Amino acid sequence: MDSKFADKFKIDLARLVNWNYSTTGNYFITICSCNHNNFLGKVDDEKIVLSKMGMIAHQCLMDISKHFANGCLTASIVMPNHVHILVQVETPYMASLPGNRKITLINYSHKNHPNYFSRLSEKSKQLIPKIIQQYKSAVTRQINPKTVFFGWQSGYHCIIIESEIELLKIKNYINNNPKNWQKDKFYN
Repeated sequence: MDSKFADKFKIDLARLVNWNYSTTGNYFITICSCNHNNFLGKVDDEKIVLSKMGMIAHQCLMDISKHFANGCLTASIVMPNHVHILVQVETPYMASLPGNRKITLINYSHKNHPNYFSRLSEKSKQLIPKIIQQYKSAVTRQINPKTVFFGWQSGYHCIIIESEIELLKIKNYINNNPKNWQKDKFYN
């Protein structure tokens, strides 16, 4: 059975339901602008040229480590319609789950389940969701008073990096994203 929103769109869960996103490790995150609009800049001669909105998005990225002592930004790039962030969680964020890599909970993903909202609240307290929520909020707050329209796509995509080889490939992908822009799935 397909999950749909307003009987139109299939909803895919971009993150693992039972994973503690405060677990020590590396996380590759992609955040897209609303409708993949090129709010944040353009690629010219294989280099990113940030708009004023893109400069704000970039500065907010640089500020992540100031606000989250155990979340280290190891690589990032602001592209015309999305942002890639590589975050290393250095120490466990939630003291209530020491050494526990997975949260063993029943899947409370349906809004009619009695524990849906408490489960959602627990997930939002984890480090990666908290970083993304605050980043998106800070960028939006700083941009919106200065523009007619800006917005993020709801949610984000997160990959848990499991090996050094995968980590090096992702760092390379981030660094070469402007060179490969016309091949990028977000190119428009």
